[in-house]
Amino acid sequence: MQVQKQKSVCVSPIKAQTILRQVLSSVSPLEDLWGTARAWMPSIKLILQSCSSIQSSFCNSDLSSQTHQLLAATIQYQKSLHEHDFIDESELYWRAIDLAPVSRQQLLVYGYFQPQAGELAWINALAAPDSIIFLPLDDAPLFRKTQAGIDWLIQAGWERLDDQVTTPPTVLLGTPANASLCKTFLSNENSEPPAKSTVAHSYGTFDAEIRGTLSKVKALRSAGIAEKDIAIVARDERSYGPKLLDIAWEYDLPLRALYATPLLTTRLGAWLALLLRVIETQFPFEETAKLLSHPLCSNPDSNFWGAARQIHPEGFIAWREIAADQLALNISSLERVRQTRRRDSWVEWLMAVFKTFSLRSRCARWPRENVAFNNLEKALVEVSKPENEQLSWLMFKQQMEELLESVTVPAQPGRGGVELHSPASMIGAQYAHLFVVGMADGILPPIVSSDPVLDFFERAHLSNQGIHLSSPTDNFQKEALDFYRTYALTE
Repeated sequence: MQVQKQKSVCVSPIKAQTILRQVLSSVSPLEDLWGTARAWMPSIKLILQSCSSIQSSFCNSDLSSQTHQLLAATIQYQKSLHEHDFIDESELYWRAIDLAPVSRQQLLVYGYFQPQAGELAWINALAAPDSIIFLPLDDAPLFRKTQAGIDWLIQAGWERLDDQVTTPPTVLLGTPANASLCKTFLSNENSEPPAKSTVAHSYGTFDAEIRGTLSKVKALRSAGIAEKDIAIVARDERSYGPKLLDIAWEYDLPLRALYATPLLTTRLGAWLALLLRVIETQFPFEETAKLLSHPLCSNPDSNFWGAARQIHPEGFIAWREIAADQLALNISSLERVRQTRRRDSWVEWLMAVFKTFSLRSRCARWPRENVAFNNLEKALVEVSKPENEQLSWLMFKQQMEELLESVTVPAQPGRGGVELHSPASMIGAQYAHLFVVGMADGILPPIVSSDPVLDFFERAHLSNQGIHLSSPTDNFQKEALDFYRTYALTE
């Protein structure tokens, strides 16, 4: 497929936050500009994903003042992105349609079981005559969104065929829902039981559930089952992941978890956050001692710590005076220049600190820390632009704190091992043995709650104007379908 050349690129999360803060400062006066930008960004992305364009007339409708401000900020944010040759990842499908493909192609689309509006519009823009889309379809209410997508395709000129395939200009093939899914979850009491073996276990505590699950996984491995044929599923990977990884290490069981965690959760991120705090508070005793005794620092000798305990140094000069050799050089690199610097100068200073402390080689001892250092280095390139912009120490510190939250690393990178997944991340995979943890009220499925920025009442108003955001029913049905498909993944 060939498309017209376009120089726009997807904006990085760091640059996106910077542009949004600039937009918010011009749209309305806000006390907490940084906090508002972080809180509004997810809702802005949802709006951009939901429709091809946002009309300024929406801001004159019967909506709350906050939603008015949010829509105005979204329009201005999108405009500012495009002026700088950026696009937000959430609007990628809509902007790709704007490129108008040079030549359409025959498509066979399978796996988009809950296509979003932008995905359907993109497929429609690419499809040549005799293209086919497979969509699961059943009379059950769970497939209401799928039926709406089919209706949209039919209006766009597609044709639905259930039993036979002919060759009209463009073909939509609506298929029955997965047989296992129908039998297990959508059938009535008189239907035949599912052929797959499903066993439920009850545990009294969170720790007991994890230990019981990993014991069964280890028994399968001992019986000769390959790790690639086993998976653990958790709706909330971030809640279950750390404990699963800890106990898996205790059981000598390789577990691979690829869900994203903030840089702040790594050793490198914790060290950098501590570094910023030490410099900001002018080298207090306890915080500086934590920084210098961190695993990523060279371990000072007993003479240094003996002098530190005796003197209790406070301030940069006091710490430097009791240090010797390399440690003195390390501490000297932390002296803060209080005047305003250019962006690139701040980044150069920070990279020099990393080099003085030999952070790259120290992070290389752990796969996750090695990935964290590489991701941090790439993010600092974004922070350094535009190079000639002047930043105070406080502004640079805020940028680094935001970076610690926005840059992510896999929870447990590497190769092989039993994999930990969420239900949504498993679509298209297949396993012989699947263990689902957290099947308790409020966890799977989670409690449907209203978004504090765009509540369900506001979403209903926006839907009437063409901005279709998920409703409570939509959220519930998506969670149910994600879980039902998980069962269908077992061989």
